[in-house]
Amino acid sequence: MSKLSDTPEDAWLIALGSAVSDGAEVDWDQAERQATDAGRKQILHQLRGLAQIVNAHRSDALNPDDGPRAPSAPSRHWRHIVLFEIVGSGAFGTVYRGWDPALDRDVAVKLSRATDGSASPLEEARHLARVRHTNVVTVYGADHEGDETGIWMEYINGHTLAQIVSDTGPLSAREATGVGVDLCRALAALHGAALLHRDIKAQNVMREVGGRIVLMDFSGAEAIRPDSHEVAISGTPLYMAPEVLARGHASISSDVYSLGALLFFLLSARLPCEGATV
Repeated sequence: MSKLSDTPEDAWLIALGSAVSDGAEVDWDQAERQATDAGRKQILHQLRGLAQIVNAHRSDALNPDDGPRAPSAPSRHWRHIVLFEIVGSGAFGTVYRGWDPALDRDVAVKLSRATDGSASPLEEARHLARVRHTNVVTVYGADHEGDETGIWMEYINGHTLAQIVSDTGPLSAREATGVGVDLCRALAALHGAALLHRDIKAQNVMREVGGRIVLMDFSGAEAIRPDSHEVAISGTPLYMAPEVLARGHASISSDVYSLGALLFFLLSARLPCEGATV
């Protein structure tokens, strides 16, 4: 089989391969128009033949009583990166698992559309670029295309602490202590770079396969400005320090409070303060 080049332009071929693997529909006529040289045309021909074999095996494996199989969502591009499935979403955007051909590795890609009052993903990337620590997610780049702005960062293969507690119950004191030590180190690196996280919670911390603890989601991060009189509340109310809920300034102390609330949750599967309204 022909070898793909090492350039990011081959991302569309990777997307086609992913679509074939997932059983998604492929517009082969359009793909042929995109194949601009003999090498790509040969690879496309081989992929089309492979798709026929895959579809035949899928048809044989289907039980007629199971009903029709729902089609998979096709892969797509953002910049030079191939986007696969959605792995998370929230107020600040949607996160995809992706593939960066230039880096030759899986990445997490967070995309958002610009809206009034939302933090810029480019600003989030600049914040992350100031911190290099094993317990803080690593950012690789940021850019914008059309009305979408995004950042791509290391893809963490694991589960959030919220998922772990939901699936297996509270952590042991020893486990929670280990998590706490790692997160204290992450916060020390963050505060040492004159940054506040402002949204420390179980959903924003992942335990990677192998046990590494990683602090994620810096969409609410801001620089420490002790002389500023501007107050912009950001975060999750049940994890917020009382002074922040009272429209006070976020601070190193309020980040530490949120970490304490997280540790309480890890040990008890509930938060120190609970309520439906603020």
